[in-house]
Amino acid sequence: MASQLRTSSTGHPGKKDFFIVDTLSRLEEIRNLSAWTAARSAEPSHPPYRVDAVPHKGLGLVAARVIECGEKIVSELPLLLFGSGLNTRDIGGLNRVFADAVDGLSPTSRAAYLDLANPPSLVELPYLGRRMTNAFKLWEELYGGPSVFGESGGVFRDISRANHSCTPNAHFDFATTNDFEGSLYAVLPIRRGEEICISYIDCHAPTKDSPPTLRRCSSWRS
Repeated sequence: MASQLRTSSTGHPGKKDFFIVDTLSRLEEIRNLSAWTAARSAEPSHPPYRVDAVPHKGLGLVAARVIECGEKIVSELPLLLFGSGLNTRDIGGLNRVFADAVDGLSPTSRAAYLDLANPPSLVELPYLGRRMTNAFKLWEELYGGPSVFGESGGVFRDISRANHSCTPNAHFDFATTNDFEGSLYAVLPIRRGEEICISYIDCHAPTKDSPPTLRRCSSWRS
């Protein structure tokens, strides 16, 4: 079973409130990345977005002002990072691993994680279900590609609220050289009050290769 690394063990004052969950060998690889010594960017006092209700989608990100093409919308640390070493058939055990990690967060971050969507089909797996529903794939950025360590992912407080669109106006980026922060960037001008959406799939892939849910352009996150 996987082990957990509370990031406060690194001694970095800006990384005391998220967990990395993976096998011990992979945690050692992550511990050696230069991102642990990088300074965090300051959070804006008036972010250009808000979390709000979106018709037929639950909650989503909505522009609080005009956002220019190319502008950074948000950068934030993940609540939880996890690696491919967690692959196991013991789903109940995996749910307990994530429960331990989430319960170790601050009350604010724990509440933010548990406030994310969890579908009815996963109601008996409240911690793993939220990971499966709200995580972003990060394997290329975190582990150097599937041939090295395989797929990893991260769950974010606000970024994980971004819903899917077949014509997205924002793009997600994550880089270990940027202090483990995930970011959303506008790829089109976004009007005030307009929903900020990303694509959950390769926009250039044939429609036949998209999951049936996405062919209907419905939301996976809320």
